[in-house]
Amino acid sequence: MGAVHQLAKPGEFLITTIIDQEIFITRGEDSVLRAFYPGDFHGVRGVKGIEHFNPSDFGLVSVRVETLIGLIFVNLDANADALTDISESMVKDMRASCPGLDDLVLSRKYELQTAANWKTLVDNNLESYHSAVAHPSLMGLLDYSTFEVWEDRFTTCHAMTNSNPDNPAYKVGAEDSVKRAIYTWLWPNTAFFIAPGPKNLGVFQMIPTGPESSLQRWEFYFESEQPSESEQAYLDWTINTLIPEDTALYESVQHGLRSQGYSQGRFVINRNRPEWSEHHVHRFQKLVHDAIVTAC
Repeated sequence: MGAVHQLAKPGEFLITTIIDQEIFITRGEDSVLRAFYPGDFHGVRGVKGIEHFNPSDFGLVSVRVETLIGLIFVNLDANADALTDISESMVKDMRASCPGLDDLVLSRKYELQTAANWKTLVDNNLESYHSAVAHPSLMGLLDYSTFEVWEDRFTTCHAMTNSNPDNPAYKVGAEDSVKRAIYTWLWPNTAFFIAPGPKNLGVFQMIPTGPESSLQRWEFYFESEQPSESEQAYLDWTINTLIPEDTALYESVQHGLRSQGYSQGRFVINRNRPEWSEHHVHRFQKLVHDAIVTAC
């Protein structure tokens, strides 16, 4: 929903929309973060003197709010597992890759409307065999012979090292803190990217807007709100090269799903060559299936 540092003082607030639900979050005078549904609130003017009317009975309905790695999350399901519990192993790996992760601040936001279902975006981000063809500069940035993957119940991780500082994407300095890229995913639609270079975090939300459309919402965090020259080079490459390459894939796959010749395929599973495997895609689709069955 935002960053903890954006609500550092009592009275500061943020407003967002989750599907069709407007949510606002604020820091109280007691320094506690709280989130609410605004509801149909018109104040209490004109009710003075009404028998048995107590304005405190008509307060705002609260929403579950949690924080993680310096970010604020809300959950419309009050009975869901705690975010810290389901993300524990993922966050441990992210902090190991990027010391000081929790203290980074928001530097840049970027959004892009995309002609593809949100699940198509997640599928693409959970496999890497497309990278050799679709992302030539990424292949120069990262050494795919060091590719590792692991997963937990609601999270996945991909990791690779940078072995070519002077690569086609952007330069990685010898003094930079992050040498090992880690790309993680949190059920259902949020991905986190820590790239080689200075301390950084990219947050990527794949937000459904229709059966064949979605919104890509990106946030980039660095040690300062004003990016350095090297951080700006990373931003320029990500926004102008990496994201368009993936967006073309999202929309092409979505177009192919309309074909009357398409029914279903099979997953490519190869745990000995994880960079060619779709077992994380299978995990995601199983979670989608289970969520739908449970809801029905």
